[in-house]
Amino acid sequence: MTDIDDLPAVYDEQMRGAPPHPPAGVTYEQDGPLLRIVGQFRGFVSAPRDVGVRGSELDRLITRQRDCRTRRGGRMEDPQARPADRPC
Repeated sequence: MTDIDDLPAVYDEQMRGAPPHPPAGVTYEQDGPLLRIVGQFRGFVSAPRDVGVRGSELDRLITRQRDCRTRRGGRMEDPQARPADRPC
């Protein structure tokens, strides 16, 4: 059984990042501390718990992810955003 205090570390170990070899039709794109997982019919952005940037540098990092997804014809959603933060 996992101690509740260990859950963030267990989540990081099992859910962040990506397998070392992407499946067919999927590519990985590194953008600073972020990893874009792109292909097939969707895309994801994987990040460490703390991306290590703040302020305008963080704004630029987020904007690059949005712009990348927009160029591919998709929308980006932030699963951490509160409903009031979402534009639609």
